[in-house]
Amino acid sequence: MEHRGDVAPVGAAASDPSGGHAGDTGIIALAIVGGVLAWVAVLLPTVLDPQLRVQSGWPWFTLMVAYLVVFLADTVVPLSAVGERVQAAALLLIGLTVMALPPVLTTTPILTVTTTVVVAAVLPLAWTLGVVALQMLVVVWVVGGVTSNPEAVLIWVAAYTGFQLFAVVLVHLQGRADRARRALDTAHAELRARHDELARAQADLAEATREAERLRIARDLHDTMGHQLTALALNLEALSHVTADTPAGPPTAECRDLARGLLTEVRGVVGGMREPGPDLAARLRRLTTSSPLPAGLVVEDVPSLTSPQADAVYHGVQEALTNAARHPSATRAEVTVRGEDGELVMRIVDDGTGSSTPPIWGNGLTGMNERFAALGGIVTVATAPGEGFRVVGRLPLDGTGTT
Repeated sequence: MEHRGDVAPVGAAASDPSGGHAGDTGIIALAIVGGVLAWVAVLLPTVLDPQLRVQSGWPWFTLMVAYLVVFLADTVVPLSAVGERVQAAALLLIGLTVMALPPVLTTTPILTVTTTVVVAAVLPLAWTLGVVALQMLVVVWVVGGVTSNPEAVLIWVAAYTGFQLFAVVLVHLQGRADRARRALDTAHAELRARHDELARAQADLAEATREAERLRIARDLHDTMGHQLTALALNLEALSHVTADTPAGPPTAECRDLARGLLTEVRGVVGGMREPGPDLAARLRRLTTSSPLPAGLVVEDVPSLTSPQADAVYHGVQEALTNAARHPSATRAEVTVRGEDGELVMRIVDDGTGSSTPPIWGNGLTGMNERFAALGGIVTVATAPGEGFRVVGRLPLDGTGTT
């Protein structure tokens, strides 16, 4: 039962065993069995005794059947918070009416305990104690009408008040345990999310550190060896003209050509070091391995990308997997990155149940689209019942060779 957020309803866990813990389902099932047995204990004496059967009549039996139907209603159709309160009010009204109608039985007040359990699960403690007091006033009125022995009335009141208060305590203790368990589950989920974020941040930091070191080395090569080799090549070029007709001419020309070749190689190394370090496929493999949601990865026909393009795809997949992990029905995602007709296409599809309402563009999806748009691309997001959540990003390519 939703009630105060304390405990599950008498029938909710039984009707939805997939939700909550198995222990909760067992407790609810025991509560249902106990309630039905209490109802049988009230009904059985009247059924077995012909005289009591005649005294009861069809109104009494009809109300007893109605009490059982209302008690079990939540096991057939899960009720809303309002529905649960209506159920509790109906049980209270029917139970009090059954006690007021003839015949007066020593077992009839058992229904007060069953009613109190349901009421305690959906109403605050003060209201529940008020219901206990109301039921005991009816018990005093009914029992006092058939006996002049105050001791008998006192025994009935003391016994059934004690039973009801004990039931109230048990229900509220169960509610406290449920709240503690939910808080612990939430804390565990948040801890796992923070751990996954930390792992991704560490991977990003390591990647950024390697990229920064490559750029530093590239700058050092360019600023030192590059400049000196340029000067050496120019001096040898000038010297080769002076010594062209002397015996030193050929060796000088060879040194000039070697200096030019070495300068070209250094420029090539510097240019290569300025390209993104690890390839996109390697970065995506690390990302899907550390993803909070299990993910498959397919990378095909991906051409050489610039750093901004690779970063856009990487962060797009990262955001899509993070969003998919938030969908309670999703258990896996499939990531595909490939070159298609002059475009780099990124697809992330989860296996959730999807939704008939349009997706909401939060900060993450908006930032993803901005990254792609800055590179001339676009991001589309779609979902439908039974089709999960689908993110597709497209980037135009310049026709460079594939890697």
